[in-house]
Amino acid sequence: FETSTHATKKCSQEFEQVKSKRFHLFSKCFEHVSVVIDQIYKKLCRNASAQAILTAENPNEPYLDGINYNCVAPGKRFMAMDNLSGGEKVIAALALVFAIH
Repeated sequence: FETSTHATKKCSQEFEQVKSKRFHLFSKCFEHVSVVIDQIYKKLCRNASAQAILTAENPNEPYLDGINYNCVAPGKRFMAMDNLSGGEKVIAALALVFAIH
């Protein structure tokens, strides 16, 4: 019984270490892309008022759920990505690709 209890504790500790490392690495990458995507979107739009925003649906474990990506095109108010024009969607997609790269 003690052997199995010890093995369970060890596995649990290892799992928590992996989970913590996964969260740290994901968060580091996510924060970098979140900052860079806005800068790139502004450059592609050639307008400082343009905004690109990434948000995690689950901030506690962001790798488990989705990530929301929204853009505010120059001279427009906040709209869902579905409501952007085709050209605006292309610019948003390029900003995302360049930010991840």
